[in-house]
Amino acid sequence: MPLVLLGIRTAYKEELQSSAAELIYSKPLRIPGEFLVPDLKVEPSIFMQQLHRHMNQLCQTPATQHTSPATFIHDNLKDSKHFFLQQDTIRRDLEPPYSGSHTVLPHTYKTLKIVMHGQVITVSGDRIKPAYLLEDNLRDTGNPPHQPSRDLGKPDAAPSLPPRTTHSERTVCLPLRFST
Repeated sequence: MPLVLLGIRTAYKEELQSSAAELIYSKPLRIPGEFLVPDLKVEPSIFMQQLHRHMNQLCQTPATQHTSPATFIHDNLKDSKHFFLQQDTIRRDLEPPYSGSHTVLPHTYKTLKIVMHGQVITVSGDRIKPAYLLEDNLRDTGNPPHQPSRDLGKPDAAPSLPPRTTHSERTVCLPLRFST
């Protein structure tokens, strides 16, 4: 098989006026029978000369960095006191992508020092997002927290609606969480 491929690559193509190997290497390949015969100088065709001249004039284009995406930093990082940290491990099904909320020490724009499991850890700003906690919002607005009107786990002393009945005149006793 290698000899067949060598024969195809060294075969002279009339329409190109050269072989496939000459187009690539700008010299004809030496087949095993030519190792013992002295090298004969063969003039390349005009097409080959133009091709080599054109290939020598090509210059390299600068590479672009497609692998480094732009980093997204959340706008509210400077005001937040609590953050969620993105997990950079392989997660199982239905496992949350962020851990937190973690408290933050004084920080810069790109790196933050957070308290995690009692230790201070420095993390990058692109791995975090601010946590909006109810306690922080209540302190900012000054409104008292909403208190539920009744405990859903305990029954009321007197239900406000008369008991419901079915078509066969049986009484329906709904749990309090389903009553209106």
